[in-house]
Amino acid sequence: MTKIGELTDYRFKTRKLGITLFRQEFTDRHGVKKYARSWYYAKMINGKTARFPLGFNKAKAEKLAEEIASFLSIPTNTLDLAMITYNPRRAAKANHVPTFQEIIDAYESALNIIGRRGARVSASSFKGYKSSLFTMLRKVDAYRRGKPFESYTGRHHVDYAPWFGKPIDILTTKFAMDFKIASLPDDDSADEDDLLTAKISADTTMRCSRALFSKQALRYYKEIGLNVPDVSGFLSEPDYAAKKYFQLLPPDVIASIMRASIELRIAHLDTFRAFLLTMHCGLRRAEAIAFKPHWLRQEDRPMLHVVAGGEFSPKHGHGRRVVIEQWVFDLLKELGPVKDTASLDRLNDWMKGLIPEEHAVSKAVHEARKLWGSYKAKTEGILAAAQQAGHKDPKVTSTHYADSALPNSLLPFWKQPAESVA
Repeated sequence: MTKIGELTDYRFKTRKLGITLFRQEFTDRHGVKKYARSWYYAKMINGKTARFPLGFNKAKAEKLAEEIASFLSIPTNTLDLAMITYNPRRAAKANHVPTFQEIIDAYESALNIIGRRGARVSASSFKGYKSSLFTMLRKVDAYRRGKPFESYTGRHHVDYAPWFGKPIDILTTKFAMDFKIASLPDDDSADEDDLLTAKISADTTMRCSRALFSKQALRYYKEIGLNVPDVSGFLSEPDYAAKKYFQLLPPDVIASIMRASIELRIAHLDTFRAFLLTMHCGLRRAEAIAFKPHWLRQEDRPMLHVVAGGEFSPKHGHGRRVVIEQWVFDLLKELGPVKDTASLDRLNDWMKGLIPEEHAVSKAVHEARKLWGSYKAKTEGILAAAQQAGHKDPKVTSTHYADSALPNSLLPFWKQPAESVA
């Protein structure tokens, strides 16, 4: 075993810190094993290894290696920074645009210091940033080529090289805009649930991808010699801001809609059927159109079972049971299903006409479902509201559907027919 200060033809340890220096082995054209003249110092941090060339002179190599080791003993100094400081030839050329892989490697090497205010970034967060960037690159590429986007969720051993080998100067304002467009459903009549989910997902993906180009990250890339081009357009393009988008209508507006439904029943019965199914059963548009009388079941409480039938399949592929008021049950038995799908469009226009401009909504029919969700959460709790609304996660219900601020004075409009409410 080589002792501190002991020299062999290819390896020795420094006298102060006991750092191992070595000469690299190679085989010449005659097949003879030889060692390079230059000494090297190898250092591994967080699974990444860097080899520092130290020159031919043993004494100078020993001094330089211990200086590098001391430099790296400071937590804020990374391998990349050390390579730039002690091996300037490795610095990026001024005209070289880094690839995504170079950015990712540099970010990973500095996880201990690259977060906000120099804080640590966890390995799981970094993995999310990398995955989000990969998704953005693939989705924009598919959109620009007119191809469907293929999800890689659940795949193992994914080859990132074709995507991460590209230079980062493709990150422009248009790139961010194309990604936003590519993230939305192609169908203009897509359910508002799907539209909201797509926007939230796009915002999350964009936010995580941009984390790789935070102020702290850009400062670090500059410090280690990566010539990052101007990506301000990509960073400044606004996202969808798709967070809590359900704002409860003013109580007087809700009451006016409920009271106007009395006249709606007389003026256009089929539109009233649609109103009954959305406002008082919480059905989505497609579910209201698909409703059949056999969905109604008189159990321990009056129930409406959302079930598959014909070409209709409930969202997420499974049905659900919705507890409805007895008067709603009896009225649906009497009136039957919606006769004309256009009645849902008429219902949307009718409701929008009753909502003041300052509280205008784009899809008033879905607003009825959200008002029903608030009623359910208020009377039966958020879990019951989520289950009966068909949401997999109660957080979706509490964040986007159920507003606990629904006044108690409005509850009778669901408990009994509007004409019976004082």
